Amino acid sequence: QWWFEPYTPESSAPHSLALKPANTEKVLDAGDDTVLISWRTQVGDALQRAKTQPYFIVRTGAPIRDMNGHTVGSFSHLIAKARWDTRLQVAQAELKDAAFSLMAPLRVVHAVGEVDKNDRVIPRVCLNNTTATDENTFTPTDVVAQAQIIGLADAPSMGTQSNLAIMDKGGVDGVNPNQTWFLVDVLSQEKRDALSVTRTRGQVELVKVFERYSLIRIQHSEREVMRGMYLQRAT
Repeated sequence: QWWFEPYTPESSAPHSLALKPANTEKVLDAGDDTVLISWRTQVGDALQRAKTQPYFIVRTGAPIRDMNGHTVGSFSHLIAKARWDTRLQVAQAELKDAAFSLMAPLRVVHAVGEVDKNDRVIPRVCLNNTTATDENTFTPTDVVAQAQIIGLADAPSMGTQSNLAIMDKGGVDGVNPNQTWFLVDVLSQEKRDALSVTRTRGQVELVKVFERYSLIRIQHSEREVMRGMYLQRAT
C-alpha cells in the first residue's frame, strides 16, 4: 500500500483534503474513528457523490533527495480507508454563486496504523494508483552499470516498513525494466565513479523507470539497506 510521488516544480504533490476530528475536543487517534473534511465545489451533485465514494487517508514521508540535494519526490503510505459516516448529520451550506462548501463526515472503516491529524484525505475517484508500468521511452545519453540508493520508504514517521527504494539512475542512463541489478558492498574503488571490486549482498527489482532515477523493490539483502548503498547491473 505504497506509491511514489515524483516531484515537479509545478505540482509537488497531489491535491488532498484537510483532516480534523469530528469532535474537536478529542485527539484524533484509533479510538476516535470519525473525521471531517471540507472543500469547495461547483459540481451540483457533489453531495450525493461524496456520500457514495470511498476515501483514502494517506501519509507522506520526508522528501527524497539526490546526492546533490535536489528533491526527486516522496513516498506515500495508505494509512486507512474511510466512508461517509451515516451516524452524523451535518448541515451543508446552500449553493451560492457557482460554488459552495461541502462538509463530509468520514468514518474510518479500516486502518493499518493510528490516524494522525496531519494525514491527508484523498477521494478514491481522485487517486490513480494503477499498477506501475513503464510507458515512457527514453533515449539514453549514457549506459551505466552502477548506481546508488538515494531514499527508502521505511521511514519511522510512516508508521510501518516497506521494501521500496529509489536509485539515482534512470532512463537517460540506460536503465530499463528488463535489467537485473544487485546490491553490493564496495571492496575497492579506484575513483569516485569506478567500483573495481564489489561483493554481492542482495538483489532488487525495477518497478518503474523515470527519466533520471528509478523506483526499485528490495527482493532480498544480507545486510541492512541504507541510503548511499551501491547497486551494480548484471552484465
